[in-house]
Amino acid sequence: MNKILLLLLISSVLIFGCLGIEEIFSEPSNFSLEGKVLTVTGKPIPDAKIELISNKTYSSYSNSDGAFKFSNVSAGEYTIKISKEGFKSYNYSFTFYPGDYDWNFSLVRDCIYYDVDVKRDYYVRYGYNGTLYRTDLVCELPYPSSSYLNVSFPETKQEIRYVGENRVASLRIDNTNNRYNQIRFYILVDMKGTNTLKIFERKNMSISKAASLMPNYLEERTMADQAGNKRKIIDPKNAEIKSIAEQAKKSAGDDVWEVARGLFIWLKNNTKYFNQGGADGEYIQSPAEMLSSRKGDCDELSYLYISLLRSAGIPARYVEGFLVKENETRFVKHMWVEFYDGEWVPVEVAGTGRIEDEVNVNFGVERNQHVPIFVEDGTQASFDRKGCTYTFYGARPQISNYVYYTSIPHERQYIAVCGSERYLAEERE
Repeated sequence: MNKILLLLLISSVLIFGCLGIEEIFSEPSNFSLEGKVLTVTGKPIPDAKIELISNKTYSSYSNSDGAFKFSNVSAGEYTIKISKEGFKSYNYSFTFYPGDYDWNFSLVRDCIYYDVDVKRDYYVRYGYNGTLYRTDLVCELPYPSSSYLNVSFPETKQEIRYVGENRVASLRIDNTNNRYNQIRFYILVDMKGTNTLKIFERKNMSISKAASLMPNYLEERTMADQAGNKRKIIDPKNAEIKSIAEQAKKSAGDDVWEVARGLFIWLKNNTKYFNQGGADGEYIQSPAEMLSSRKGDCDELSYLYISLLRSAGIPARYVEGFLVKENETRFVKHMWVEFYDGEWVPVEVAGTGRIEDEVNVNFGVERNQHVPIFVEDGTQASFDRKGCTYTFYGARPQISNYVYYTSIPHERQYIAVCGSERYLAEERE
């Protein structure tokens, strides 16, 4: 028995002498950490960067499920940092002891939210009405495929023509023979439908590529004033416009979206929306005149922005239609712009909000308040259109614009702008 105890004692001494007592009885000194990075609503956040920061920094990224893992990390005090563009960063100090940790982290969106309605059902009726005497009246009306004509005077002559893909109705009432003492008339277009809000995304298209695909939308155009004099209404060759466009290209490069965005910001910084409330046929400032006055209505701002875009080599066009303004109960005649970035991207140029908000909700967003009736076709014909013209003998005819609408918005959501991301969200995150 004593011999056995002696052998055990000798063996212990030999072992302790070689390894050290603290090494034989030491516990594991490392830890592992795994879990997920989630939104506050429990959705996974991919590509979030997770860092454990101490004397040494360990890094990992979450996968498509939001999951991440660290293994064999030395125990001790660390700062946990989690970051992802569009989210507020997470920072927390914690002392990790040896062992396994299973933690989930929630990140809060670093976003601006805009309350919007996604869809809008509408019915709109527009055109002309009034009283004619000894008059020969000719009116032209855009007549979209989704609409139909409503004409009161049975002897009205009708002709249909096309400007690009736009259907236009030409309607004539001729009472120069004085067959009728007076004619009370209306010439109206009725249309209804549902518009859906759409957010567009950058396509990384070069300006040269866009220009080669849509060359007809790069030229200057003229428009006749009330006296019949032709003026440049799209003026990309104007020296000041060229200078502004070139500066935008120096700042943003050759990308269509970035240059168009830069020119939109210039427009917002250097002009103001001003509507003097005139009727059809009022004087419209040219882009050169707009550069001097620095204020104008939707038509004038649209023509200036189109001129800037075309001067930069970006295809651009106008869209004519009606707008349902927020918190108002009437349609107003309206114009906005589209530029070509692999698809036609809408821009509302007549907003009056902060520049940041204008970029977030009016650049590259198809708002359901817009009801288009005519889209420029890239030719001079789109600028030679006429409303109503007439000749008369005796009493002057009484002719008025007519607009009526009903509109029902629904499906409220948010435009969420989180860093460089912009999307529709059902709720704030």
